[in-house]
Amino acid sequence: MRLTVCGSAGSYGSPGRACSSYLLQSDEANVVLDCGNGSFSNLSTVIDPGKIDAVLISHSHHDHVVDLASFFHFLRFVPSAFRRKIKLIASASTLSSFDTIFALEFESVFDLVTVNPQSLTTLGDFHMTFFDTSHMDGSLAIRIVGLDGNCVVYTGDAGPSSELAHFSHGANLLIGECTWIHRPARVGSGLHHDAFELGELAKLANVDSVMVTHVAYPGDPIDASALVKGHFGGNVITAIDNLSIQL
Repeated sequence: MRLTVCGSAGSYGSPGRACSSYLLQSDEANVVLDCGNGSFSNLSTVIDPGKIDAVLISHSHHDHVVDLASFFHFLRFVPSAFRRKIKLIASASTLSSFDTIFALEFESVFDLVTVNPQSLTTLGDFHMTFFDTSHMDGSLAIRIVGLDGNCVVYTGDAGPSSELAHFSHGANLLIGECTWIHRPARVGSGLHHDAFELGELAKLANVDSVMVTHVAYPGDPIDASALVKGHFGGNVITAIDNLSIQL
């Protein structure tokens, strides 16, 4: 299982960083987690986007979905690109929002698949389950287990909760959003993690490694990672665009 970061910025693009997107590959499947603004360019340097088997969307905020429009136009208008419909997997409320966000005929290139926390989805040698997060209606965390038993959990955007820690328990890699280094006083706890909360989540979940991502500019991902490390104590990886790791 190989993970490539195609976008690591939080909430909006930042210097040298596109918004949320991650490519997960195995011998049998190529899966994209989220498709934030600017990420399609990075994805295209790693793989022909027409070879993607599925795009999983955690929720409908622009920094996680905007480059679905790039995906659509590539598949629709490049004759050699479209081989078959690519699965577009998300909650019912997320999928229903796309008509308003994009006004594009997604069904012409995507096979729309609705999931919820009761769903078990198999794609090649990946087995995927889902968890409702507190970020917004229909927002999901995603757990992916490969044939070799390696497990990746992607929090999407989420506030801290013991239930999310339970869902993430024992993962080899937790891709954890850390929008703020320190939570702004004006913001409640249900929307995003700060560095302390992500460190606590990783510790409670007893994961092998946590990847610190979605740090909002001008926050420094290196500073966020150092604070996560202090609270977690385990292996911490700082997400940067085009970083690729083997699990």
